[in-house]
Amino acid sequence: MPRIECLNLGPQCVSLRLPLAVVERDAGTATVGGGAHIGDLSGAGQQHGLATPTGTVRTVGMAGLTLAGGYGPLCGRYGLAVDNLLRADVVLADGRLVTASPDGDAELFWALRGGGGNFGVVTSLMYRLHELPTVLSGMMLFPFAQAATVLTGYREIVATAADEATIMAGFLPNPDGPPLVFLCPMWSGADLAEGERLIAGLERLGNPVMSQIAATPYHDALSMFDGAMRVPPSYGPNYERLASAKCRYDPDNIFASAVPALAV
Repeated sequence: MPRIECLNLGPQCVSLRLPLAVVERDAGTATVGGGAHIGDLSGAGQQHGLATPTGTVRTVGMAGLTLAGGYGPLCGRYGLAVDNLLRADVVLADGRLVTASPDGDAELFWALRGGGGNFGVVTSLMYRLHELPTVLSGMMLFPFAQAATVLTGYREIVATAADEATIMAGFLPNPDGPPLVFLCPMWSGADLAEGERLIAGLERLGNPVMSQIAATPYHDALSMFDGAMRVPPSYGPNYERLASAKCRYDPDNIFASAVPALAV
């Protein structure tokens, strides 16, 4: 079923969008609507043991991510999201619907893949899928005092790591003291033992206060970031002003995600 979104501002502000992904298992492709989230695509692919490069947060829009390049944890092995784009349906400024691909409207297809935007409205996208039933993924946390040692070692490891390895690094707030250093590895190679050796090397960079790494489907691996990226439930004192502007400039709620916290 399509996902329905509406604003609690009267019936004139109800919209319907079609974000679900359709997987063609034999062709190794998936087609998504212009409003699809990363999770729509990764979840559909998971049912077939397939995946394509996405970002790390499942609630991010797949079209916007792709047309901006699309960096994520599978890029080392499979390229950017836009590298896996096979075709796109686009509504042009004159209202025509065209399909941009290497075999049709190739110049538009080229422009969509890095041209900077303003060529039309993308209403659906087709992606190449890859066999990927399982990844090794998770997070490890180190004390802030070990930051220099951990990050120096991290830099050395990623410089020579296999393409199947992507490792994010940074800092997380700690309510009980200084920030914590985090490493989030993802191994997408077929040899899980090689991935486990990589992760063991990361753990030896310091004394982790927590390390939770497991073999899991790609869609599930992305879930670790879901809670941290939730849209706040309201805009507080700006709610009424935003609601008024929304009804004035978009009474049909065409742009349903423009003020996502107003959606119910």
